[in-house]
Amino acid sequence: MEGAITHQHHTSHIMKSYKYYHLLATDKVTGEDVIHFGSYDKSDVEVEKENEQDQLKSEGYKKVRIATTRIQQKPDVSVYGKAFCVEAEKSAI
Repeated sequence: MEGAITHQHHTSHIMKSYKYYHLLATDKVTGEDVIHFGSYDKSDVEVEKENEQDQLKSEGYKKVRIATTRIQQKPDVSVYGKAFCVEAEKSAI
């Protein structure tokens, strides 16, 4: 049809991102931040921090802390369970 306006449908693949928590500590010698543990579940990282903080400090680390990042890989249902993964999906951006 002459003069007709056509619309092209472009499908963009926008990847969702999921919050991921890291247990970080700073090496006293090099000043570099080192990741010691990671999880989608913040409570896992809080427990790990509580359990490992003194050991990390005795190994020459300082500033043991929890940091977050966003990653595109979904949490694994076999590791985190269905309920956790459903909640993670709801908060994904």
